Amino acid sequence: VCAFDVLEHVTDPGAFLERARGWLAPGGSLALTVPDIGSVHARLMGRHWYYYAPPLHLTYFDRRTIGRILEKHGFTPSLLRSAPKPLTLDYAIGQFANFNPTLHRVVSGLGRLVPAFVRRRELPLSTGEILVVATT
Repeated sequence: VCAFDVLEHVTDPGAFLERARGWLAPGGSLALTVPDIGSVHARLMGRHWYYYAPPLHLTYFDRRTIGRILEKHGFTPSLLRSAPKPLTLDYAIGQFANFNPTLHRVVSGLGRLVPAFVRRRELPLSTGEILVVATT
């Protein structure tokens, strides 16, 4: 079962995990991604963090809490790691505008030194998200 960018949106994450476990054969796997409230991005950017999105995001997890809720609902986490997103440098630079206007001007200035075709190419950039694989 795959649930990328889902668990933070549901009103009862435990019930969702119970349902997902029921869909799996013994030894089956669940793969999911969730925003990591404990990430450097979240701690540095606070309410300007890309994934801080109430009321759309109802629950926030860090590596410890996602592991705990999975175990509580019958899963054994086998992988917990950072999940980079394919983002352009232009997009990443634009995110700085929400965070710090002064920093945005500096980063934008440096960004202009990078050719446009590079700024528009998608790169695996960290945004503060966790990739989790767990088995039943």
